Amino acid sequence: MVEESVKNEKKHIKRKTEKDIMKIILLGGCNWLGTTLMNKLLSEKKSFHLTWVDNLSSDYSSRHFTWDFEYLRDDCFSFQYGDINNISFLESIITKDSIVVYNIWNDPNSIIGFEHVCSIVKKHNNKLIYTSNETMVDTFECIVKKKNIQNVVGIKYIGELVGYYDIFNKRDIIDTIHYYESIGVDFSFNDVYSYYTMESASQFIYFFLIQDMENNILIEQPTQNYITHI
Repeated sequence: MVEESVKNEKKHIKRKTEKDIMKIILLGGCNWLGTTLMNKLLSEKKSFHLTWVDNLSSDYSSRHFTWDFEYLRDDCFSFQYGDINNISFLESIITKDSIVVYNIWNDPNSIIGFEHVCSIVKKHNNKLIYTSNETMVDTFECIVKKKNIQNVVGIKYIGELVGYYDIFNKRDIIDTIHYYESIGVDFSFNDVYSYYTMESASQFIYFFLIQDMENNILIEQPTQNYITHI
């Protein structure tokens, strides 16, 4: 009887532990966002499991990003190579208890993939967070309304992204300005740039990961201004 009681208690603890883990599927993850979001989650010391999904076709994606978190592979991190055009693949990785973060903008594949994802999250009633630039956001919003899905957060990026891409020959605008100044080249730049940092973008996503949403929301990523000449 005692042995059976111990077994039942272990099962209860396991079920409770699995339920308390925040399971996140980041579609388009082998890039700066995957890295900064992982660092943010680790800093918050919450129970989570983050799965990066990527087909490594973007100039901003690289498999070397997965190496930084290889030591967490059996704990809170995993990588899935796959294509968002394959709905069967998406259905195999998006489970009922997961939060989906969609971070893919390469038209037209991003639209096809978003259609697939919206169909799946509607069936499971997942929370969906998507990022978008000004060009794609109206299309994404139309798909959300057409599919009539709830619990959706859209984050629109306006301005320049600033931070370390960790990819050869990828530099943000402020780094570029400082480089030209350091070599004495008087290059023509805008007087003012609106920008957001990689860290602030991941913090903004994290805020919505932990919030209970009652209604859909479309919101702009907060930005700052950088003045090139004072």
